Amino acid sequence: MPERSIEVPGVPRLPVTEDLFREQPELLHGTPPREQHPGPAEQEVREQPESVVLIGVLVFGPGGRFDIGDFYRCRDDLPRDRWQVADDERYLTLDGSALAVPHYDEPSGPGDRKIAFHLYYWDPTKPLQSS
Repeated sequence: MPERSIEVPGVPRLPVTEDLFREQPELLHGTPPREQHPGPAEQEVREQPESVVLIGVLVFGPGGRFDIGDFYRCRDDLPRDRWQVADDERYLTLDGSALAVPHYDEPSGPGDRKIAFHLYYWDPTKPLQSS
């Protein structure tokens, strides 16, 4: 069986607009933003979208052990169960032009994969880990 290999063509940050910032409290907490004295919550509301990156990976020869949840980034300041893992993943056709399977489904059987996912609190000095 060929050994699995992974390519990460790029890790772009997503554009954060003031409109997105204004929508974040409702998206994160289900509550409208406070107009006055936002306090510490404002820092979280700003950090979360500013920290996210969109990662696209090509996985060749994934074999039977592949799990998208195994993409993660270590954080020295948090226990392992609080590290950020791949979020909102999409399996794409290899040319990236369409979804390979419906959202939240995983492809079955052997074969190469192209996957896009978000990762929050990205630190480019830390490696992206995978099993």
